[in-house]
Amino acid sequence: AEEQRRHEYLNRFLKDVTAAHPPVSPGKKHVRILYAAQTSVATPTFVFFTNIATEFHFSYERFLANQLRESFGLMGTPIRVKVRKS
Repeated sequence: AEEQRRHEYLNRFLKDVTAAHPPVSPGKKHVRILYAAQTSVATPTFVFFTNIATEFHFSYERFLANQLRESFGLMGTPIRVKVRKS
C-alpha cells in the first residue's frame, strides 16, 4: 500500500511538472513521459518511461532532478535520471 502511494505521488508530480514544462524533443518527434518509477534508493534513481526511445536533453534531465530534489526533500543528494521506451 505504501509503495503504491509513492508511485501515485511520483506520477502526480510528473504530470504537474510535464504540464508546465514538457520534455524537449530531439529532432521532429514529440516526446511524452508516460510514467515514472523510483528504482533505487541508495543513490536515488528514477526511470522515466517515454513514448519513443530517446534521451532527454541534459538541461531537461537537470531540471527534472532539481524538481525531484525540491519535491521529495532530497536537497544535496545526487539523483540519477534514466529514460526508457515504454
